[in-house]
Formats: sequence, C-alpha cells, structure tokens
Amino acid sequence: MILNDTINAQMSGHYRLEIRKAISGDLVRELEFDNLILNSGLNRLCEPWLAYNTVSNRAICNTCVIGTGTASPSAEQTSLGSLSSSTTTIQGSYLTGIQSSVLPYYGWARRTWRFAAGQLNGNYTEVGTGWGTSSGQLFSRALILDGSNNPIAITVLSDEFLDVTYETRLYVPQDQDVVQNATITGVGAVTFTRRPAILNDSSTTLHGITSYSAGNYGWQPALGFMQVTGVVAHIAATTRTTMAPLTTTSFTLLGSASSISTGSFSTYVADTFVKDTTITIPLNNHNGTWQHFIVGTQYAGAWQYLINPTFTKTSAQTLTLTVRASLSRYTP
Repeated sequence: MILNDTINAQMSGHYRLEIRKAISGDLVRELEFDNLILNSGLNRLCEPWLAYNTVSNRAICNTCVIGTGTASPSAEQTSLGSLSSSTTTIQGSYLTGIQSSVLPYYGWARRTWRFAAGQLNGNYTEVGTGWGTSSGQLFSRALILDGSNNPIAITVLSDEFLDVTYETRLYVPQDQDVVQNATITGVGAVTFTRRPAILNDSSTTLHGITSYSAGNYGWQPALGFMQVTGVVAHIAATTRTTMAPLTTTSFTLLGSASSISTGSFSTYVADTFVKDTTITIPLNNHNGTWQHFIVGTQYAGAWQYLINPTFTKTSAQTLTLTVRASLSRYTP
C-alpha cells in the first residue's frame, strides 16, 4: 500500500533578549520579536542524521550569534551580516510545551543562551542561532527589533550580560479533513481521511507506547542537541473505528503492541524541504482489521487516518506505507 499523502508542517521562531547588570541583575532592556527560519535551517531538519557522526554535528541550535549587520533577513542567507561574538553557554533547562488554550495551537521548544559580562561591549543589530559559527551553519537570523518592529541597535556594556531566548513553534493545522484515494494490492481502492492527532505534552507517550515519546514523534519541535533524523515517521494501527479527539493521548493498538520503526528514506534534495519515508510492517505486526492508524513524525506532527472500506492484514502479509512530509515557514 502506498500512501501518497504530503503532510505539511509549518514552523516559526521567536526571540527574547534581556540585558541585565552583572552585579545586581537589574533589567536594563527587554525585547521580543519574530525571526526568519533560513533555508539552511529547514534543510538541517530534513537531512538524515546518518550523514553526521558526532553528537555536536547532529545539533540543530546549540550556538547563539550576535552581530552588526543591517541587511534584511532573507531565506537564502547562511550567516550573519557581520559576526561580532558567539556563545554556547546555556542558561537553565531546555523547555518544551504545548499551547492549546487559544487558536492557533502549537508545540514549542525553548532554550536560553548567555553572553557573559565583558563578552560584549558595543552596539548590536542582528542575532541568530545555529549549530556553529561558519557559513551554512545558521538556523535562524533576525534583525533586532523594537516594540513597533522597527530595526534598532541595542547597547550592551562591559558590566552587563545578555540573555537570548529562542523558541521554535510547530503549528497544528486547523483546516478541514483531507481525503485522498489509494489502491492496496490485493484489496483494491480505498479512501483515507487524515487529520491532526495527539496534541499533548512530552510527558505523554505517542500512541500509548512508552519507547516513542510525543516530544520526539508528535507536535513538540526539537531544538538543541536533538538528533536530526530526516523527518522520520512511525506508524501504529489502532482498534478505533472513528477519528479520535485531538486531545486523545492513548490508543489500543491493533495486533502486536509495538510501532514500526524499520524503514528507508528518500535521498534529500537541498531546498525542497520534502522527505519520503517508506515503512514496512512485518508479518507479525498489526494483524487484523485496519480502519484507523496513527503516523508520528519528527518536525511534522502526529496524524491520524481513517480508512474506508476497511481491509484485513494477516500474518502471511507485509504492509508497506510511504509517507511524505514537508516543512515550511508558518504563515498566519
């Protein structure tokens, strides 16, 4: 069975800057503004982690950079306009969560870097995050903006420190169900209906399986020292006969109580932000009547599918599904 469905995930990024006096901790200035996730950042999320062989090289955002460039951000940029300094000093814990009180819903990940007192002494106009300071290692870039979204220069004195907090958001689509047709060898034509699923925090596991946390395969975006896994998909068939509410976090699995992680990835083409994952469900897994199943991805959310008409998988059959995930920048 080939599931020719493109799951599109939209992401955005947000900065908060705090300048404080080193001795007293008194707040000198605080600013918040959005940023541009660069092509290099989206490419980083789509590339398979097997292309890297060290933990640091699998990082997404472990470095914060600041500079004096004034050119407007554009997706093709790969570095700051004029780099002044960088830091890998992390303040506090790596935080994640879900915003589901008002629309649009989104999962978020947040971390804070510190430029220590004496590290900066001057005026600065741009900021960025990435996995290094070389060209091509920038995930995001922004001009520093005031409360009216006008570019400004901030002054950081030698007796002050600067904390930069960066937050990525992965948005849950609010559109109607997506319906598509497919053909299953030996079964015939079927219809798939797809909608988002499992809007939950990282303390709840994806489709009820403790080895696959929602923070890795749901609506929680990864940030920092997370493996770049090329938008991996995991699939689990359930015993449901109807769509589940978005807040449902636990499912009874069909057949063997495990999701399937064996699969292969398409070769990623830079700047396409599209990745195909083909997963084969073996003979002894998820046998029974297929009507509802969950697809969990990294960076592309969690989704549920309802099948009509149903079909039966037996222990004499394997089942192959191909899931396509795409990443893009969030547009309100």
